[in-house]
Amino acid sequence: MRYMGAMFAGYGIAWLDAADHDDVSRFRLLAALMAAGGASRLITRGTLGRPDRVHDVLMAIELVTPLIAEASIRLNRKAVTR
Repeated sequence: MRYMGAMFAGYGIAWLDAADHDDVSRFRLLAALMAAGGASRLITRGTLGRPDRVHDVLMAIELVTPLIAEASIRLNRKAVTR
């Protein structure tokens, strides 16, 4: 569990760093990694069954957040080009 805590702390720092840059490629990469985590949780749930409610919450966050991030990027680009 300590390993995962350190990994997620680094992941959070990477999100904060990506938010501070104009280049959206970092942002999209992190969103893709998050979506991959959600997909792996979905596959695990399909093969092994439902492990815990926390698993469901984390899976929802990992699958929805990349969609919100991409929508935010696109809305921001539309606002800038106007």
